[in-house]
Amino acid sequence: MTEFDDTQFGGKVNATSLTQSEMRAAVRRVSDSHTLSTSPKLKDFLSFVVEETIQGRQDGLLAKTIALHVYKRDADDPTSANVVRVEAGRLRRLLEDYYEDEGAADDTRIHIDKGGYAPRFERRIKTDETLDAQASTEAWPRRSSFSVRTLPLAILALICIAVTALYVLWPREPRSLSNSDKTRLEREALMEQSPAALEAANLTDQARGLIWPIFDFERQRLTTELFRTAIVADPNAAGAYAGAAQTLASLALLSLSGPQHDAFLAEAQQMAEQALAIAPSDAWSQSAAGWVRFVAGDHDEAMRLSERAVSLAPNDGNVLDFYGVVAILSGKPDLGLTAGNRERRRTGPNTRFAYLNILGAAYFHTGDFEAAAAAFEEGNSGGGPLSAPGIIYLAATRQALGQSDEGKRLLALLEESWPQFPVEAVLLRLHKEEAAANEVLDRLRSLGWTGRAE
Repeated sequence: MTEFDDTQFGGKVNATSLTQSEMRAAVRRVSDSHTLSTSPKLKDFLSFVVEETIQGRQDGLLAKTIALHVYKRDADDPTSANVVRVEAGRLRRLLEDYYEDEGAADDTRIHIDKGGYAPRFERRIKTDETLDAQASTEAWPRRSSFSVRTLPLAILALICIAVTALYVLWPREPRSLSNSDKTRLEREALMEQSPAALEAANLTDQARGLIWPIFDFERQRLTTELFRTAIVADPNAAGAYAGAAQTLASLALLSLSGPQHDAFLAEAQQMAEQALAIAPSDAWSQSAAGWVRFVAGDHDEAMRLSERAVSLAPNDGNVLDFYGVVAILSGKPDLGLTAGNRERRRTGPNTRFAYLNILGAAYFHTGDFEAAAAAFEEGNSGGGPLSAPGIIYLAATRQALGQSDEGKRLLALLEESWPQFPVEAVLLRLHKEEAAANEVLDRLRSLGWTGRAE
């Protein structure tokens, strides 16, 4: 059995126990592995802490230092330390996975122990027991008593075993489970894994139900904190990262431009990367990545990722809603109609009303103003939450239908409830095509709206 001897290090980092080239070679092996292939930031994290150790600066490896140099975050931002702690936990687990699989034969192992960020190294040695075991294994074929005369009996026995296994394991029609049964079984499995994982799943579900409406800044900020809390409870919760990516991207969108916008978008991108690293084939991960790309201005990539998400989960309400928004604002309202189709079965929390506003906006941009008004009013009368863009679109719709008095009333409601909402800036920022934004703005101006300082 292979053993690892780290007694020479006294359980702590000792940069002089290995040469600098040996330590850097250990980092390269891990960084070039399949295990870390989808985690570029974790590679940077590992390289940074090892290089700082080589230079004798391991005592300065604090969360704020790593946040500044690896993640380019403000060291004084209290959320930066939390991001580093979560990332360190992920790196520890991936290092364990690597050395259990791809790196099992590495001469040197790297560890980052809990409670700190400085790396600890182990040197791999072979004991006499290992050599004896290897020699014994190599000699086995020569000592085997297996002969050609036993071959027919062995084949007959294998056939009997195969027939019996086929009878026992032949797939039978599985019992159909209701959504509530699936949820219960998922919760039981998580509880068996760890109470923290179950807590994170509960928090993530609660937060996901609060994402819409996405154009409410305070709502997005509070929901982001719920997702962050879920990440602290279980740093491997892909859904929490995906949800945080969506809400942070929405905060960036509402911030329009400047340092705050850039900070929100950078963190949203990190969260999306982490969601994809943990669960690359999960629809929510793909949807979150698509929304982040949309806010970053890459509409084509946003559509590609959003369409993939819908293909993976065609009835997921959250996935469909983000796909619908991306489609409409990318100049494809016909796809928005598909996403908001009333006959489409939708699953998940908070799926009752958001799609109606999406459907209304899609009808507006296809010129079916009667259908647009019906969709908006259905959402409002059903108890759906109001948002500034929803009121803006409904006012423009009323103007298109010749109902100017109702349109003006809605503009007064907008001014009263969202006095600081930058209507023109947001619409121009949202739409890929300026003409689509002006289609709404021109109708508002026909109602007497003159805009405001933005």
